[in-house]
Amino acid sequence: MELRPPRAGRSGGQDEERYLGALIALAACGSEPEVCECEAEGKLGEAGACVDPWMYGSPVWSRCEVEPRATPESRAMTAAAYDARVLGLHARPETPWVVDVVTKPGVDPEIATIADVDAWWSGENDGLFSARVMAAEAYRFAVTRDPAARTALATLLRGGRMDITGVPGRLDARELDLLLEAEETRLFRRLGHPTMAAYMVAELECSRHTANEKLRAAHELIDLPAIAGGFRAGALIWTKVRELTRVATAEPRRNGWMRSRVSTGCACSRWSRAS
Repeated sequence: MELRPPRAGRSGGQDEERYLGALIALAACGSEPEVCECEAEGKLGEAGACVDPWMYGSPVWSRCEVEPRATPESRAMTAAAYDARVLGLHARPETPWVVDVVTKPGVDPEIATIADVDAWWSGENDGLFSARVMAAEAYRFAVTRDPAARTALATLLRGGRMDITGVPGRLDARELDLLLEAEETRLFRRLGHPTMAAYMVAELECSRHTANEKLRAAHELIDLPAIAGGFRAGALIWTKVRELTRVATAEPRRNGWMRSRVSTGCACSRWSRAS
């Protein structure tokens, strides 16, 4: 593609703007037209094709043939074994998050299950361990789309939502903050969805109604700092916030705020409909 600068003496800054715009586009996309198309898919352009970032340049990974401590397992096998140990031994229905354990005497930790645990050592590091595993499972699902990764992530999120924080609703509030940020940055478009609600339905398994309600409440909370603060502190749960944001104004009514602190979600719903 050949770009010619605007002729000297020609009037009108539009030609110059178009010329500069074309230069910027070339700088962003490179000389090959497929580069921008690949970026939209989260990939890199190479030799006329879109490739995953970790495969760019056709890297050759060492197999550590001369390393005496090396084992024959592939990284995928090692990761699968790690997942099996973490979720099969360190998390249980009563505590659906990652907890340090002590196995019974004589039991091989490599094959132990929750039935072989002698003691559960829950402590201040539960959140740290769980957060790292959740990050790993989220990345695993993003790359492989493995349903098992989604199931593991859902289990750990449930544990983090109600048990690790000790404050029901706190993670719900954080979720709304992140959804709003993702919408403002148009993250959903880079992931191939036309709207944020469409992304939530397809990727987060929300119903269309739930997706719209969460986005609506997230936007309403921007102008409702008292309710937003109560939500983040755990004084209000999602069902109450959902109803309050239907009727509250930019200056929340004191009576409504106080009533929400002593009412159930259903009571708040009846009150909002009557307001």
